Amino acid sequence: MRKLNFLFLILPLAGLAQTKGTNPISVQNLNAGLVLDNNTQTVTLTMVGPSDRWIAIQYGQFSGGMEEGTDVAYYNGTTLVDARHNGIGVAPTADTENNWTVTQNTVSGGFRTLVATRPFDSPDATDYDFNYSDNTIGIALARGNSANFNLAYHGGTNRLVNTALGFTNLGVSVAEKKNAEIYPNPSRGNFTVKAAFEVSEVSVYNLSGAKITSVKPSNPSDLIEVSGLASGIYMVELKSNNQTVWEKLMVE
Repeated sequence: MRKLNFLFLILPLAGLAQTKGTNPISVQNLNAGLVLDNNTQTVTLTMVGPSDRWIAIQYGQFSGGMEEGTDVAYYNGTTLVDARHNGIGVAPTADTENNWTVTQNTVSGGFRTLVATRPFDSPDATDYDFNYSDNTIGIALARGNSANFNLAYHGGTNRLVNTALGFTNLGVSVAEKKNAEIYPNPSRGNFTVKAAFEVSEVSVYNLSGAKITSVKPSNPSDLIEVSGLASGIYMVELKSNNQTVWEKLMVE
């Protein structure tokens, strides 16, 4: 079975603390996490999981999975549903107002990448309010145990609960990043960089923080060749004389 790595970088980016993301959490090829942007006061949720079934994330402060009254967001085959749990064994209830804005919903190789944002302080008074100063947050993940989008018992192996998941500083916030991209993405490992600034060095890291390779391109259009990468998510560091930008690379 193809294994997907978690989506967020685990590197000590000292001195750049405008954004922070939850540390790795995944179960049965479902990977999910939150990035908090203190400048824009917004949270970004990313989930990558099987494209043929429902996937869900519970978030906030709680003592266990499906705890009554806690926030949950789940994909129902059409959209990301903003909801609240009603307790173990009972389907969650959709909120009157959906405060998550989906910015990406793509499928590649049988996996769905779902990205959505919302303000820290939701307009819905019953929603969990994110606080950038918190050191931990509770996250629970679940996915359907069969290929359909009808919420049902997920089975014991298809769920994971962490009531005190820590954060890692991610560096420059998305709002501050200058225009840069890598393509093709997804790729087989080799890619080209397109940036609005002169890139002096390109480095590729795995999600354990280990540097795989580092290249100093002589021309902006140079192909960055990285051989033997396993399928999954990697982070690409683009350096110039006065800034560092991180981009996500998906390898098929």
